[in-house]
Amino acid sequence: GTLYGLPAVPARELTDIFYAQEVQAPFVLDTSFLCVGHVDEFFTFVPDPSSEKGFKLVYSDVDLGYEFIESLDPAIPLQRYDYVHGLGSVGEIANDTGLRAYNEEIQQYYLDPNLDILIAELGLEEEDIILFPALFEPPPGCGDYAAALIPCTANLQLYSFPDGRTVLLPPDPFLRPEGTITALDPFILEFESLLPDTLEYVWIDDFYSYHYGLGEVHCGTNVTRTPSVDWWTEARHLITD
Repeated sequence: GTLYGLPAVPARELTDIFYAQEVQAPFVLDTSFLCVGHVDEFFTFVPDPSSEKGFKLVYSDVDLGYEFIESLDPAIPLQRYDYVHGLGSVGEIANDTGLRAYNEEIQQYYLDPNLDILIAELGLEEEDIILFPALFEPPPGCGDYAAALIPCTANLQLYSFPDGRTVLLPPDPFLRPEGTITALDPFILEFESLLPDTLEYVWIDDFYSYHYGLGEVHCGTNVTRTPSVDWWTEARHLITD
């Protein structure tokens, strides 16, 4: 991975702890294309009770990002993108050939290979994966390293309540004219349509606070969780020795 362009590798003490758990050996993903270099910048997991595995991998896809952008009216003004990214409309994003080539390389050399690693290491099938629209850019101060152009909805926070409800807190993409209500944002409608219908959403405005600073909701929040009762018994089948 990288940290603002500098090589970064997992600390030996940390990987030793992971190996000692015996449940699953750690594996490394290539985050060298990212300015900050965190895996939550391009994927996450969400619960799905209807799935055999009980979850879905939600994974960034640049091709879907451009397919989505091209489905919108190119004249839609994007005030926040103009201020933060220098792209003042949907059409300016879609027609930036340099940006498109940059994203196509990210898809080919990083997103696709990392997805292959996740599939192999976690034993995933096609039905376990949800691809969602995403676009990246090389922000100022990062050289050619990438950060999210559209606020990275994978970089969300997840809350599970005792009554079984699961609420996701993703960053608001603001792919709509100023003054348009959140629920009518076309990206929000697309994202929610792709995910399991058991999930609820609270969209968080982090555009100028975290997104502008190369982060998203998950970068600035955390939750405390209660382990399931007797988890060490229920998970014993995961330990091979």
